Amino acid sequence: MEIATYCPGRHTYLICRDGKPIGMVTIHRILKWILLKTRELRGLAEELEVEFREVLGVRAIDFAEPPAIIPEDATVTDAAREMVKRGVDTVWVASKSGEVLGELDYRIIMELAVKEITKI
Repeated sequence: MEIATYCPGRHTYLICRDGKPIGMVTIHRILKWILLKTRELRGLAEELEVEFREVLGVRAIDFAEPPAIIPEDATVTDAAREMVKRGVDTVWVASKSGEVLGELDYRIIMELAVKEITKI
C-alpha cells in the first residue's frame, strides 16, 4: 500500500495498492496513529483504518474551518491533539495576551514524525 496524493479540501490522502486507488485516509487518522504508536512504526498504511470508497468522481469540497488556537508554549503533541480533536489541519499559535503569532500546519508535524521514524 502507498499513500499517494493529498486532497486539501477533504484533508485526506489517496491510498493506492499496486498503483490503483483503493480508498482514502484522513490526516487526522494519521495524526492519531502517530500519537498512539511510539515504538512500532512499520506497516503504517496497514495499521491505518482506510476509509474505502469509490475514488473516481470524489470531489474535494472546501469547508470553512473554525480556528483552533494553542498557546505558544504548547508542545507538538498538544498541537496534534488539538488538530485531531477539532478536525483541522492548521492551528493558530497565540501568545498569553491572545495575540496570534502564527500558524502551525500539520505538514510540519508530519515532517518531524518522518525524521523520528528514520532515526529508529
